[in-house]
Amino acid sequence: MLMTTITGGCFCKAIQYRIKTGISMAVNCHCNVCRKAGGGAFSSHAVVRERRFEIVSGEENLSSFHLGESVTKHFCRHCGTPLFNSNKRYPGHRMVAVGSLDDPTVVTPTANIHCDSQLSWVTLDERLQNFPQGYS
Repeated sequence: MLMTTITGGCFCKAIQYRIKTGISMAVNCHCNVCRKAGGGAFSSHAVVRERRFEIVSGEENLSSFHLGESVTKHFCRHCGTPLFNSNKRYPGHRMVAVGSLDDPTVVTPTANIHCDSQLSWVTLDERLQNFPQGYS
C-alpha cells in the first residue's frame, strides 16, 4: 500500500480532496457502466478506505448520480469531473477516479476487471491480473 498524502480535485478547482494515508490498490474497470459514465474505453480507479478520503473544500459543489442499485457516481456539478464512486458491494471504500488525482502517476493499476466487457480494440496489459468479472 502506498503510504503518503495524496491530493486531487476537479478540473475547475471547485472541489479539492485529500487521501490521508494511502491507496489500497488501483484497477482499470472495463464494465459498461464505467465506460458509459466516464466516457472512455475503460476507467481507472484507486481504491481508498472511506475514512482516509476527505473533501477539503467545495463539498457543496459535489453532485451524485445513482448508476443502478449499488453504485453512486460523485462529480463536480460545475465542470462534470468524475471524482469518486461509492459501491454498496464494497462498503467503507471509495473508488477514486485516477484522472482526478493531482499526480496520477503515484498509482499504478494492478488489475483489469470486467474484462469480459472490454472493447475489442483495447489491448490488456498481460503483466496485470485480468479478471473476467469484478475483483475477487
